[in-house]
Amino acid sequence: MENFEKVVIMNQFNVQSISCKAFFFFFFFLIVCVSGQSKEFSNFCL
Repeated sequence: MENFEKVVIMNQFNVQSISCKAFFFFFFFLIVCVSGQSKEFSNFCL
């Protein structure tokens, strides 16, 4: 029974982690663009 619950929890976590990863990458690119640390990234954003 414990294994079944773990599988269900992991499936839910995988679905959430995908959206969290997408949000994290978007946030990361946003920070890099705003800070403009590298011209390549700032050009990519503009």
